[in-house]
Amino acid sequence: MEKQIKFTNEMNTSMFKHKRHSWFFSSTWILLLLLSFFMWKCEKDIFEDETIGVCPEVISSDPADEATNVVTSKIITATFNEEMLPATINNQTFSVKQGTVPVSGIVTYADKIATFSPSEPLEGNKMYSGNITKKVKDPAGNYPLENYSWSFSTSNVPTVTSTDPLNATSNVPLDKIITATFSTAMDPSTINTATFLVNQGTDQIAGTITENKGMPMAMAKQSTKQIAGTKTEKKGMPMASAKQDTNPIAGSVSYSGTTATFTPTSPLTDNTVYTGTITIAAKDVAGNAMASHYKWSFSTAQTQYTITLSSNPAEGGSTSGGGLLNKDSQTTVIATPFEGYTFANWTEGANIVSSNTSYDIIVTSDRTLVAHFE
Repeated sequence: MEKQIKFTNEMNTSMFKHKRHSWFFSSTWILLLLLSFFMWKCEKDIFEDETIGVCPEVISSDPADEATNVVTSKIITATFNEEMLPATINNQTFSVKQGTVPVSGIVTYADKIATFSPSEPLEGNKMYSGNITKKVKDPAGNYPLENYSWSFSTSNVPTVTSTDPLNATSNVPLDKIITATFSTAMDPSTINTATFLVNQGTDQIAGTITENKGMPMAMAKQSTKQIAGTKTEKKGMPMASAKQDTNPIAGSVSYSGTTATFTPTSPLTDNTVYTGTITIAAKDVAGNAMASHYKWSFSTAQTQYTITLSSNPAEGGSTSGGGLLNKDSQTTVIATPFEGYTFANWTEGANIVSSNTSYDIIVTSDRTLVAHFE
């Protein structure tokens, strides 16, 4: 009986030891499996050699992956699943490319969102890609498992399809209304005297912003700053001979359909070069800006006056030097008496203006002169 009790106690002790060893090995394997899982889930900080908390990852982007018709003024963002260490969110870890060409921009971070702000509007109808590298990390030092990349394409940008006057046009009437027509519907709030400029020499023509109904919205200030550009002579346009007048003119800007209109409130100056500019601040209804400023030039007509000459009596002599002449030009009218007659004087209306057969005048208006013979 004692032997049986002893045998039973030994069996219980052996089973207890076996269970204890089994529990130890099971717990060890569970811990090892958990550690392997966390080591696989996140890349560790090589200096700390540990993973703490959740694994950082990008959970969304704007534009989304494979988005189309993205506006060219788009600010690009990536949102993380947790707060990140701001110092690791920069131009080395957050980049945007058009094809293989890097896009210039500024990277910022706040409230789990990394933001890429392009220095210039994106190009229209182009494919872009964004990339967040696994060098970004959270405050605990955890890195993402892999890079996050996505792509999107931009929509077509608006263009100026025609202007009136056309580029390089000469002899434009002084009462001309200036227009620019776009390839698509534009946002009316972006068509104003800040985006539709007409320059006379180096001064901007001042104007008022008007809605389609023609109601003035605000008075625009005069500006002496012209958008930088290179002046090129156009065939058929007397750029060199036309004078450069820098006096600003008042006007109004309106928009309807796809056409922007600049209406000067006073006649343009004759024989003068003007430059029209539509800036990239003009946007279509989707928010797309033009790829670059659109500029064109034209010159106004030379004002002419008629100098009308006659003889009194008609058989007394002949006259020359009159006709249709350019404003501010100089001409000499000459009276030649016929045989048996002598020249008396030149009159204009009831006034004698000269007693010489040759009379020099500056053309500033239409004039009617009579040569008197005796």
